[in-house]
Amino acid sequence: MFLILWRHNTLVVRYKSIFFCVSQDINWFFKVIKCNLSTLMGAKRLKISDVVRETGINRSTVNRLYHETTTRIDYETLEILCDYLECNIGDFLEIVRDQKRATQPSRS
Repeated sequence: MFLILWRHNTLVVRYKSIFFCVSQDINWFFKVIKCNLSTLMGAKRLKISDVVRETGINRSTVNRLYHETTTRIDYETLEILCDYLECNIGDFLEIVRDQKRATQPSRS
């Protein structure tokens, strides 16, 4: 049985009676690509059902992208969504190099 803890910028994994600690650069542990589907849909006042109906993309795929729980996206899906939302790939997907930037709203 595994026990995983995050404490003071240190990842601690316990397996049985053995502890493993990772305290160096752990940016690999966090997602670094942010999907802006929810923001783009909000700007156009669209619902998930609207996007599903108009694009023909599976509802679970749109839902995972909207809630940022997906781990991959097909090129075809990306192309359809960018065409539908009239945006570029860079508007749809964004590389986040710092976890603080991904969770804190900008104050501009």
